[in-house]
Amino acid sequence: QKWTQIVLLNNLIYKIKEAFNKEFETAYQRKLQELAKIREKNIRIKQINADLDDTTPVWEPDLTEKEKPILLFDVKDSEVKVERYYTPEQLKQLEEQRLNEERRRQMEKLDNWRERGLNEMMGGVLQVRREDELKKEIPKPPFAVEKPEDEWTEMEKQVYQQYLQRVKEQQEERDKLRKVLSTEASKINEQIQENCDAFEQILIQLHRRRILAQTAVIQEELKISRLVFALVKDRLIEQLEETYEKRAKTL
Repeated sequence: QKWTQIVLLNNLIYKIKEAFNKEFETAYQRKLQELAKIREKNIRIKQINADLDDTTPVWEPDLTEKEKPILLFDVKDSEVKVERYYTPEQLKQLEEQRLNEERRRQMEKLDNWRERGLNEMMGGVLQVRREDELKKEIPKPPFAVEKPEDEWTEMEKQVYQQYLQRVKEQQEERDKLRKVLSTEASKINEQIQENCDAFEQILIQLHRRRILAQTAVIQEELKISRLVFALVKDRLIEQLEETYEKRAKTL
């Protein structure tokens, strides 16, 4: 009966560990999803920073080596301090690959007339961004560069006033756009922080579940230890009884 109890307790321990492992895997997959969301949001943040000429580094979280042990075997180029050695055969292959890639690009340029026409007409973009347009400076009228102000005609003075008005309006539009972009970046960062806080709560709950699971496992292991001790004790008693019986028979 005690052996049956030990088997059942070991099975219970296995189920406790299995249940926690499932919860851990769920949390791990959730973290992967959150990281993917952050990367997606960071794309927009980087674009906004570029439009605002903001060089502040963007926070880009990733899995650690403990969370992804396979990274221990991934050697990055930055970790190698010596120049890589290539055999003559490898150098020949690399040169062939480079030549093939150049030929492929040349053929694409010749064949892809649509892309070539697009680059010529719209600078390679299908949609003109307002941010890019506002970055462009309004050119001064030619006479403002070529002649001193006291030689301007009345018409030229009016044209220059119109130019100043356009510059003022453009600056106002830039300021408005800067505020809009700054607000958007702040909202995105707030969303990222909210997602991180929500995931932090998941980790806290997972940590509590881990403690409960460990406690339950230790309790069941203690029961098994007591049963094993009882079995050993029973066996010792049986051996002593057998010994006494043998001695009694010899007397």
